Amino acid sequence: MKKLFIIYFICLGCLFSCGQTDQFSIEGTVEGKQDGKVFLVGYNESPDTLGWANIQDGKFVLKGKVNESTEALLYIFNEERVYSVILLENANYKAYINVKDPTANQVTGTPSQDILSAYNAIGKEEGKEIDKIRNQYMVARQQNDKALMAKLFDQIGVINNKIFTQRKQFMASKMDTETAAFLLFKKRYNYPIMDKLQEEYNRLGKNAKTSVFAQKVATRIQEMSEFVAGRVAPDFTLSTPTGDSLSMYAVKGKIKLLDFWASWCAPCRAENPHMIKLYEKYHNKGLVILGISLDHQPDAWKKAIADDKLTWNQVMDTKNIAHELYKLKNGIPYVIILDENNVILASGLRGGDELEKKIAELLQ
Repeated sequence: MKKLFIIYFICLGCLFSCGQTDQFSIEGTVEGKQDGKVFLVGYNESPDTLGWANIQDGKFVLKGKVNESTEALLYIFNEERVYSVILLENANYKAYINVKDPTANQVTGTPSQDILSAYNAIGKEEGKEIDKIRNQYMVARQQNDKALMAKLFDQIGVINNKIFTQRKQFMASKMDTETAAFLLFKKRYNYPIMDKLQEEYNRLGKNAKTSVFAQKVATRIQEMSEFVAGRVAPDFTLSTPTGDSLSMYAVKGKIKLLDFWASWCAPCRAENPHMIKLYEKYHNKGLVILGISLDHQPDAWKKAIADDKLTWNQVMDTKNIAHELYKLKNGIPYVIILDENNVILASGLRGGDELEKKIAELLQ
């Protein structure tokens, strides 16, 4: 009887410990390359090499350890376009890498990774179709065939919307998984308005919110909450094109628009004509604009101001002072609207119509 109890507890211990490990192990098969090196790079915040292994006869084993769940890219040296995304934790994984057809790459091993692989598999065939259309678009661009360019652009949009819808439907029943938190983590800087990010965060299940990825989304929401409507915008002082210093508070107007942009930012330059029309229409009614450029090259910045005919106040943020102060990690162009007391009224508005509607409402 005593032996039976001992066997029982040994088996019970195996039940709870088997499959658990204090390190990760990736056993991989590479098709199209018999030897070389494979690297694993973590990308939670900044690139960090987590390990590497030799490929021998198209096989490799890569081992290491992580302190928390981490986004990682598995790629072959000198074949950077051939990579696989891994939601990495200390567990055992199987990887298949196809050098000639990276869309066939697959990594499995944990519930989170299996969901991610299935998610990424959605739209693979459509992705190949998009690549073909993009090649056609480049030819049309060289020929300056704007009608064809517009048609092809719309076709890509239709396909992307289809993929988006399919992936959203796939994840609808998986919002309490670490994968759902990870996917939101990847997009956390794409939300110019805090309410939208908060809404997506609220859709996560209780277990998903305990993941390290959900916690980082919550941190981003907290950062954005410092710049919601009703908060006073912090002051900063930067250099003008003439070399003088200008503080944000020194720019006076009934409505003040902070326009974060740069000469090298194509979307920013594309929106400048809308900004000019807005300024000309509402400046006499109390609208002022302060352009804050993230340029590091003064000559390129000054040339862009002249070429685009921007007549309002401009400053250059070479050391990212204002950019960091306002936590603008979601990129540019980005607009913040203030009242005459520098209280934030709105932020993240894009496009001529959306922005003008808000300005007209505030100045009526």
